[in-house]
Amino acid sequence: WAAGIRNSMLERDLDETVSVADGEIDKIVSEVGILLAGDGSPTAKLASAPQEGIHVSLGGFHMVLELHKMIGKLFYTLLRTLICLYSDTEGKVNYILHPGDPRNASKELPQVQLAVLVAAADGYFVTYGRYPDEQQLRKFMKARAEKCPIALAYYLWVYVWCELVQAVECTEQKKETGDWHTYNELLPGALLLTTITGATTYVGLIVGSIKAYGCASSAEHKINEDIVFTMKTAGGGRAFGDRWVELVQKALRAQLGNTYTSHVEGSIDRVSVNLPALDQNKGTG
Repeated sequence: WAAGIRNSMLERDLDETVSVADGEIDKIVSEVGILLAGDGSPTAKLASAPQEGIHVSLGGFHMVLELHKMIGKLFYTLLRTLICLYSDTEGKVNYILHPGDPRNASKELPQVQLAVLVAAADGYFVTYGRYPDEQQLRKFMKARAEKCPIALAYYLWVYVWCELVQAVECTEQKKETGDWHTYNELLPGALLLTTITGATTYVGLIVGSIKAYGCASSAEHKINEDIVFTMKTAGGGRAFGDRWVELVQKALRAQLGNTYTSHVEGSIDRVSVNLPALDQNKGTG
């Protein structure tokens, strides 16, 4: 079912398709190239431009690097403040920001992603009295996300994730088929997400936690209706979002078994938790 949702995201309605002409893509690439063309040295020469027509920004690499770090620190501070509103101990805050074993994030994120989609379907059922097909679910999530910044963040993340998986898998298999038009449309959004987070190791778990928290309250009611960082447990109590993720994982493993986990780990090897990295060793990053 989740695979069907992913594939359906690639099959857009004509009225929703955003057309990106080749010239517009070239403009986006050239703007990025202008910033990165400099070799980092104050004495860099314009003659070192990689191709004619690109204006080299001296020390461009370091300029971008410092900007990336600065935005990352700002995002980190704001995020920590947000988490502290709901986590009353230093340990709970650090659990989200600094996971003891970053490798665990690669196992959690796909399961949380599936939980988001399931919760969205439940929210659709509460609203309309029936479960949606893939297209209806995507439109429903988009409409809800437009009303809430946090919901918009994890909706966009799910969408970016699905598209990048499809595109990178196509590259590695050296196939000429694939929705590259969609990939080129999505690339500026992926770059934007990467830039505003400035994250290196914790971005995956953070975004996963935000999605889990947002979905925790709406799994029982309407998706994104109440953005809170706790959920109601089966016993009537309240649990923090990290515990909710554990409960979701336990339920998924009980239903899907180890085969699903093994398949997900294989997919994670092809697509890094950090969007900008993808797989640098294979030249796709």
